[in-house]
Amino acid sequence: MKKILFGLLVILLAIILSVYILIPASLKVSNVIIVNCTINGTNRYLLDMAGWYKWWPGEDTKKTSLPDANTSFIYKGFSYRILRPLYNGFEMLAEHDGRKIKSVLHDFALSKDSVAIQWQYTIKTSLNPFTRWQQYRQAESMKINMGDLLVHLQAFLVKRVNVYGIDIQEIFARDTTLIATTQDYEAYPEVIKIYALIGKLKKHVIAEKAIQTNYPMLHVRKRDDGRFEAMVAIPINRPLPENRDMFNKRFVPWKTLVAETKGGVHTVGQAYKKMALFVEDYQRIPMAIPFELLITDRSIEPDTLKWVSVICQPVS
Repeated sequence: MKKILFGLLVILLAIILSVYILIPASLKVSNVIIVNCTINGTNRYLLDMAGWYKWWPGEDTKKTSLPDANTSFIYKGFSYRILRPLYNGFEMLAEHDGRKIKSVLHDFALSKDSVAIQWQYTIKTSLNPFTRWQQYRQAESMKINMGDLLVHLQAFLVKRVNVYGIDIQEIFARDTTLIATTQDYEAYPEVIKIYALIGKLKKHVIAEKAIQTNYPMLHVRKRDDGRFEAMVAIPINRPLPENRDMFNKRFVPWKTLVAETKGGVHTVGQAYKKMALFVEDYQRIPMAIPFELLITDRSIEPDTLKWVSVICQPVS
């Protein structure tokens, strides 16, 4: 009997000793992912908690109000809350089974369109072997949990439409010859005025027996004096005679960023801002003013929600 008890004691001591040997006094957990996104685009979603609702996979996270400093995001039994912002990241508090763990998530640029995101934490393990083992098991669970969340974030950020709100693509535009005209207005020009300019250009194209090769183009800018200048253009197959109201514009074939949008003037204006963010984030150089292709004939479609436009930005 004594031998059995002695044997059990030896086994117990061996198990306890193995806990101290296999589980270090300082336990570090870390996960890293690489994302094909810019550092600015990544930070806009990491540091803006309102954006978390768009990628966070936890179904039990309430999405009925804007998040604040006390908002917790929950995933598979773990609760996460941002404690304070850091440079290109933040400190986060995780809670699970009554235990609280502080972790740090930060990102850094690998190139202009590639970012590494690292999420890690370090804890001092207990001298109590049983508590030490529980801390190890919890660390393993949290590492898996953190890894799942980073994968969801990665899948979200690689899609430009998620980051910028519009699906930006790069094409090789071939509308090299345009006939154009401009007009000043006291306020943002109404649809009827825009299409009066387009109609004037179309009559000139028809009179010269030329061919329109793409949708009408529009660019409206607000001048320093508060007035608005509208430029409209029609792509054509050859240069046309000019007059005091109409002029030719020639371009070599150029790279163009394009994004389709549906909605009225406000929606289009927001799309221009999102395109400008993309150009800045990816360090592209604008080669001409941005403009919109008027896919929908707005003069015959009164419902602005049905207006389809393509925002275009020539770049190098």
